[in-house]
Amino acid sequence: MKSFNFKEKFSKGKTVYTMAAVSLCLAAVAIGVVYSQTVDRLESVLPDVSTTKQVHQNQTGVSDPRDEEPTTVTGKNEITTKKPTTEKATTAEATSEEDDTAEPEYTEEGSTAVSVVAAQTFIRPHDGEIIRAYSPDVPLYSETMNDWRTHPGIDIAVNEGDEAVSIGKGTVSKVLVDSSYGYTVEVDYGSFTARYCGLKQGDSVGIGQSLEKGDSIGVIDTVPCEANAGPHLHFEIIKDGTDADPLKTLG
Repeated sequence: MKSFNFKEKFSKGKTVYTMAAVSLCLAAVAIGVVYSQTVDRLESVLPDVSTTKQVHQNQTGVSDPRDEEPTTVTGKNEITTKKPTTEKATTAEATSEEDDTAEPEYTEEGSTAVSVVAAQTFIRPHDGEIIRAYSPDVPLYSETMNDWRTHPGIDIAVNEGDEAVSIGKGTVSKVLVDSSYGYTVEVDYGSFTARYCGLKQGDSVGIGQSLEKGDSIGVIDTVPCEANAGPHLHFEIIKDGTDADPLKTLG
């Protein structure tokens, strides 16, 4: 029977444990070296966290800060950012500079010239009494025709041999003989046409003739359909193709 040598066994066991501990230490050192090298490689390959965040912002619509002009410190606590100059702003500035250099036009008084077209004023074709009013809707009794009829103009009482005058500046557009209203002259005044009826034939203005306010239209004679009303001028206004009240038109 073999004797058990405790000392020898203990010595062998100690050696085994020592070798195992050394192996563990070497393995830990190796893992540490590998981890350190791996981290270094990852840092050299992966971008910075702040850069990655900025890239994400740019992809979601936030403007890239590299496109902005650098800020300028203007005071102790003041920081202003220079905005990029656009082509539109440059054009506006150029236009403003051109406008500043343009020479304004002046009147004799020195004020800036403004083009104003003065409204024409009118006078009556004769200063006699109005003996029949404008009545386009309500019929009036006609002593000459012995009936009731509307009246598209006004009748102005005159003396024999009186003349009708132009109510303003205009041009003779028509000269005609009307069976009811006699020898008639129409004058274009721009915004309307005036009709002078009952003139003496052969003693009036002609077609195309230019007239000034107060110029003679012709000698007043007789209105056939109103002969019993006595000597008078039958006067009408045609505006936009329709009869208009002469007194309102003349103001």
